[in-house]
Amino acid sequence: MRATITRRVRGFTLVELMVTILVGSIVIAGVYSIYTESMRGYRVQNHALEGLGQLRMAIRQLRADLRSAGFNSPAQSNQENWVDTPVGVVLSAVAIDVDPDPQVPNPSVNQNIQPQRLRLLGDFFAHKTYTSEMVSGTTVTLPWTPADGDEAAFNRVFNNKRLLRIETYGVARREQIIPIQSASFNGGLLPTITLQEPATGITGFGGGHEVSVLGYVRYRLKRDMRRDTESTKWDLVREELDGTGKVVSGTALIIAEYVIDLQIYDICLNVTSPESGTMRQVPVAIQCFPNLASLAASPYTLEPSASNVSHLLRGLTVKVSTRAPFEDEDLQFAPRGATDAPLYAFDVDPEMKGAARVYEMASTVTLMSVQARRQ
Repeated sequence: MRATITRRVRGFTLVELMVTILVGSIVIAGVYSIYTESMRGYRVQNHALEGLGQLRMAIRQLRADLRSAGFNSPAQSNQENWVDTPVGVVLSAVAIDVDPDPQVPNPSVNQNIQPQRLRLLGDFFAHKTYTSEMVSGTTVTLPWTPADGDEAAFNRVFNNKRLLRIETYGVARREQIIPIQSASFNGGLLPTITLQEPATGITGFGGGHEVSVLGYVRYRLKRDMRRDTESTKWDLVREELDGTGKVVSGTALIIAEYVIDLQIYDICLNVTSPESGTMRQVPVAIQCFPNLASLAASPYTLEPSASNVSHLLRGLTVKVSTRAPFEDEDLQFAPRGATDAPLYAFDVDPEMKGAARVYEMASTVTLMSVQARRQ
């Protein structure tokens, strides 16, 4: 009698099912790993693009203002004997110092970060000169046309936070720098500027003299406490200062967010002293200082003081450092080795794992307006 051969029911055996589940789990785990790595890469890429965008904006604005420093204004009023300023007031085109206020969260962890401040003097408001219609005592009258702007444009340029420069040519060149007391648009018909002190040495009706507006702007890091008084977010701001160096309320503009450092280095001077009563500095002798500390150890200084040597300044490099808004737990934090060393990571919260990525950008700028004025 032949044995009957039985066929098994079609389907999976337990072993086949387990193998299928295992293979499927490996595939799913692989897909998830690729997904998480891709998302992490996109997140890092997004932070990098955002940080680089902030840096480009900051560097572009800094370059523009540095090139305008000294435009229609003294480079160093103590060294320019044809410039008259109010008693006790010394004007300088560029001033650099270390910010005296702590601008770094968790300084015991984020070591060797000492943001600097950059103060600039120039015509940042009109970028042009006017010709006086009349100068009498403390009143300066200007011609005005619709092409010069409306009343809002006039008030934006001429206000009591600025200085007025009156340049006259007679036997010798002379510039008077006088604070503005007030200004009146007069409906666009011969607007007037009232000065805090009378202009002197002007004969006749005072028509035909060159007039321009100048003032200070300052770059520094400022804590953003608009939403949180305990914020660890600092921004690079550009603010106006009045003629005495005090901050003008309501003028601070955020140039870049999440900024952690502002450094100026590679400072180059033409150390040849100017010829007496002239702008000439020959022969040219360029001396460069690698950082602010080495400049401070020399006979020269760019601090906001009467000894400032902005008139010798020819070029410098400015660097801005920003961080990612959030910490990356996969990034290992390492403190900065020195104040002029590159920054790679920033510890926003020591209680959390990881660190925020840091992005830096530097640009070398030639002080065109100062150089044109001095040579």
